[in-house]
Amino acid sequence: MGIFPVLWVFVPMLVLWLGVLIFVSFRYSNSETSIVNYLSLIIFTALCFSILISLLELEYIKYFSILLAGLSIWFIFMQFLETKEAVLSYEQKPYRRILMILWVFNNYIVITFGFALSIFFPLIPFWLISLFVGIIVGYISMIVWQMYFAVPLRNLLLRAIVIALVVWEVMWVMHLLPLGYLSLGALVIWLWYLLQLFIRFNFGKKNIIWKKQISFLLTNLVLYFLVLYFFVRWI
Repeated sequence: MGIFPVLWVFVPMLVLWLGVLIFVSFRYSNSETSIVNYLSLIIFTALCFSILISLLELEYIKYFSILLAGLSIWFIFMQFLETKEAVLSYEQKPYRRILMILWVFNNYIVITFGFALSIFFPLIPFWLISLFVGIIVGYISMIVWQMYFAVPLRNLLLRAIVIALVVWEVMWVMHLLPLGYLSLGALVIWLWYLLQLFIRFNFGKKNIIWKKQISFLLTNLVLYFLVLYFFVRWI
């Protein structure tokens, strides 16, 4: 948005960029690649970086975000073009973690954008914004779970609905706090990450081992309130 500040220039450039990305994705796709999931990642990453750049105020951070966007898209395509049969499962773990980080980032931007919309356009009902954001977050959660388990999307639908409802409710509560949209997005995404992580554990053969997870939950609870009290800037 800083490079194309005029809306009628920014929107066609964004559409053109997305069109090129989608065309290249279909052009070099193969039967071993989940085209829907990778297309979702590419489109969400491109859109979320564009949203982030439009929300940032410092110019040098904007240019850093543009560089980071290019590197992220490049990494996605490198993964997209790889043949999965040629890569051992343990070699996929570092790439899968990076893809997970990208999805966490995308979710953070989607949630943050929802809070920003409520500030910039107060006439839009926030329940509608948060509901739409919750649906997107639920969809992204299903894709994240599919990175770890070969489960059809329809089998994950109920859990995704639970995620969407939780995010909807949490966003509704959080938006009442006197915090900036970047801080609110970070607080919500933290809770989402923990929730989807435990649902992911539930898919595993060992299920959730609560004895090992209690200390993890308590640590996150303490850190959450410490960050909220000492580091988050209250408006």
